[in-house]
Amino acid sequence: MKVLITFVLLVFLSSCGEDPLVKKSNNQLSNNNLSCNSESGVVCGQPPMPPCPPNMFCTQVMPDPVSYENECALLQAKARMIKPGSCE
Repeated sequence: MKVLITFVLLVFLSSCGEDPLVKKSNNQLSNNNLSCNSESGVVCGQPPMPPCPPNMFCTQVMPDPVSYENECALLQAKARMIKPGSCE
């Protein structure tokens, strides 16, 4: 049980500094691609976790997905695109 808890804790801590806008598929925006499609219509996106203060351990919970007006609003919020259309 201690091994499982340690593993989960290490995975959680290693993901704290990741950039949520790294391009992983055609549906996701890239931080390097500053252009956006304001005509895309509503998109569902995952907002980033709030930052943890430096040198502090904090429990973070992933925010619920948010429906954005278009890809530009999604990019401005630094969110990761989940799918076209509104979130359910």
